[in-house]
Amino acid sequence: MFLSGTFANSCPVKYSIKQILLAAAVLFTAEAKAQHCGTDHYLQRYLEANPEAAKEIARLNAEAANHQPLATRARYIIPVVFHVIHTNGTENISKEQILDQMRVLNQDFSYTNPNKRNIRSVFTGVAADVDIEFRLARIDPNGNCTDGINRVYSPLGVEVDQSSESIKFISGARWDYRRYLNIWVVTSIASDQSGTILGYATLPYATSANRDGIVMRHDRVGTIGTAVASDSGRTLTHELGHWLGLLHTFQDGCTGGDFCDDTPPVASTFTNANCPTNGNSCSNDNPDLPDQWENYMDYSNGRCQAMFSLKQRDRMWFFLQNSTQGRALNVSTNNLTVNTGVVPQTTVAPVAFFSANTRVVCAGTPVTFFDESCKGSVTSRLWTLTGSSRPSATEEKPTVVYQTPGLYSVTLRVENSRGNNTSTRTDYILVRPKDASLTGALVEGFEDGDITQFAWENNKVNNVGFEITGEAAHYGNNCIKAPVNGSTTAGIRYSIETPLLNLSSLKGSSPRLSFMAAYARPSTTSSEVLRVYISTDCGASYNQILERSNNGLASVTQITSVFVPKTAAEWKRQNISLTPYENSTSVRLKFEVESASGNPVYIDDINISQFFTGIDEQAGALRTMELFPNPTRENLQVQLAARERMEGKLEISDVSGRTLYTTQVSAAAAGNHEISLPLHRILHQGGTYFVHIHGNGFHLSKPFTFAP
Repeated sequence: MFLSGTFANSCPVKYSIKQILLAAAVLFTAEAKAQHCGTDHYLQRYLEANPEAAKEIARLNAEAANHQPLATRARYIIPVVFHVIHTNGTENISKEQILDQMRVLNQDFSYTNPNKRNIRSVFTGVAADVDIEFRLARIDPNGNCTDGINRVYSPLGVEVDQSSESIKFISGARWDYRRYLNIWVVTSIASDQSGTILGYATLPYATSANRDGIVMRHDRVGTIGTAVASDSGRTLTHELGHWLGLLHTFQDGCTGGDFCDDTPPVASTFTNANCPTNGNSCSNDNPDLPDQWENYMDYSNGRCQAMFSLKQRDRMWFFLQNSTQGRALNVSTNNLTVNTGVVPQTTVAPVAFFSANTRVVCAGTPVTFFDESCKGSVTSRLWTLTGSSRPSATEEKPTVVYQTPGLYSVTLRVENSRGNNTSTRTDYILVRPKDASLTGALVEGFEDGDITQFAWENNKVNNVGFEITGEAAHYGNNCIKAPVNGSTTAGIRYSIETPLLNLSSLKGSSPRLSFMAAYARPSTTSSEVLRVYISTDCGASYNQILERSNNGLASVTQITSVFVPKTAAEWKRQNISLTPYENSTSVRLKFEVESASGNPVYIDDINISQFFTGIDEQAGALRTMELFPNPTRENLQVQLAARERMEGKLEISDVSGRTLYTTQVSAAAAGNHEISLPLHRILHQGGTYFVHIHGNGFHLSKPFTFAP
């Protein structure tokens, strides 16, 4: 493979800044060409701030190109920490998804990936076992055991801005780069470039202590969970190539090079997006070989990628051995054993530590535990899993089932010849009923100073969270509010969750969630955000079903720094269909407010049924309808406020919409009118029911609870 008498993808020592501005760190498909690189732009910023670095980069690239690797050596092991930056959304990916990504990495870097059988014969001779292994860290920077997954709640949101990278500076979200490979997992990456950036890496010679590592979108981590399946987990394989010093196979086109003479040149970025069998975009190499789209450093489809080359392996080894501008400290023996614990010691006793794939589970759902003990190697272990299908176990990753709802403690005892250690975590596993006891329509108005029907879970931040207040209400005396004000940190999220709900009795009735919200924007440029999530696995995971901000949330047009709603007109109804979940027997809803350091968000009259909450559906001649007492044991008083003379019909229905009682109503003139309904004669069992008043031009509905 020669190009005008030089190696096909080698470059002379002198080359342009364009060649130094190494492109990047994302994978692409033909259908996703708007998804583009982030590292080239990132590196350009680095060189603009550090122009003197260009000369040193040129020297290192020349040295790496001439590097002769050691004939024999031990496998390189690199300690890894995933910083999962989240706000309790889908970006807070599971441990299983991260472990799946680790599986892909270790297969790709050891040449044990199953799809290597698809490498074309012309390249099998240069495909390499890179002999690098990645392990999740077992000791954190404070010397404590860890599973190598650092979940960080972000008051800044879950998007990385390449220009500032402020997320990397959140307390606890960055570990010593000389010890750990930092991988930040986020939702999105912002840049002044167009298109979607999937990830980017810092190169060994263009980095800093505060920024070194890799940034990844959560949907490009692994192959399961939130991951995009077609990527095959190869985005991070590609990124790690950059972190270890590799360039793209298409670096600067046919006349450029990646300093590896066994990777034929490629004309441009997306040349091989569709993995063309006989594609050969550059014919000036000698011998003239087809494009090596099997290479992880191309922009070919992740399913096609299957190899690093021998020269790429040598280049990565150079940067792992380089003590000044490389990764040598990461793979040092002391770092692997003492600092990060990825190689357990045989001369000290182990420290017991464990984790689980979930700590919240429906009864009957399997739970897997992981022995994450650190420091000393473990020769034997004993799990005590009280309340589970296996009260004791001895393997490293036992899987058990809890059939009875409740809170359960877990104990792990580990030992070796140097000693033993035990860890117990009380109330570690929360098991919820598989089928919720709360069925049918559910209504909550937060009256009587407490939460009457729902045993809500209030997720507080610094002991502050949603609160019941009597200062405002859409109907009645109380509501709940997220107590945001001008001193609340922007980005903080307060949330409150319902208990388990069984929606199956609403099947076929087009059920919906509706509620009233009151909010005023503090300025024309900012707004709090209201989100609603739903869980169908007892609260173990949530999906977002509603988001409102700005004018979609504001119930009044005024801009004010202090807002308390005083009338029903200052509330806005929000609603979302629950039909996709009407067969679910264990649903939880979560209401969340994200602060913009502005105003509180008030919520009232939460209604889960086939009817809308609120009083003003189509009022016409009828202004309002009030029900009292509610709940009631005997009679129900219906008070109507008419704007003018009206004639209509009053109906009582159950949660399925079945009409149980009908009577005519009328008002001779405007004013208040009251109707007494003898419920003990109409209804035969307790529960939630609805009063409907409708006539020509008006239709009002309200729920009530009958508790005989």
